[in-house]
Amino acid sequence: MKIIDNKFYIRYSELSPVQRKLYYLQIKNFLRELIFEYNNFNSWFVGLFDSDALLSEDREIFICEYDFQLVGVIILKRNNIENKICTLRVAKPFQKQGIGRHLMELGFEWLNDDKPLITIHNSKKREFSKLFEHYNFQLEEKRWGYYRLFSTELVYNGFLPEKNFILNHVEIINLEKEVKQFLLLGGEDFKQFINELLYHQWLNNQKINNIIAEH
Repeated sequence: MKIIDNKFYIRYSELSPVQRKLYYLQIKNFLRELIFEYNNFNSWFVGLFDSDALLSEDREIFICEYDFQLVGVIILKRNNIENKICTLRVAKPFQKQGIGRHLMELGFEWLNDDKPLITIHNSKKREFSKLFEHYNFQLEEKRWGYYRLFSTELVYNGFLPEKNFILNHVEIINLEKEVKQFLLLGGEDFKQFINELLYHQWLNNQKINNIIAEH
């Protein structure tokens, strides 16, 4: 545990079994709005842990706490394939107080890497711009529809692996829901949105037809 500016920075893997169960629920609740950016967030979050709320060996979480309130979280991944900041969030009332930088630097230390892979939803670009400029993070690619249909993920300091089409095929598209999500996230070019929707539906159908033909 570290104390910086009267805020406690806590390493999840050092918590007691009782503390882990409490913080597990707090972290999940703190990050609950990510479901609007990433469809599979809940199942992904559960998959970070083994039994008894223990983190998987290649994961770590650092928490910022102030006045018994969770105000910041960073989730990390370290293995032979990638060093990655999976999630970084600071509560709005506590932003621009250096919490993001402190969490980031704790992440750098654990990852042993000051330029790890990190991706953000396109709608968060302005929110993260100063932090990324401070650390000279480089935008390497933009991935449309990688985590959620009709959304763009910005990829810094590396590249996302290609996805297996069959595992990520969207079987049913709820168009009304996706249009609402597009507008909620600040989409501006509706014509482009529709064109991309039609194109990706056509592309998916072509791939499915090719797979069927090959079998």
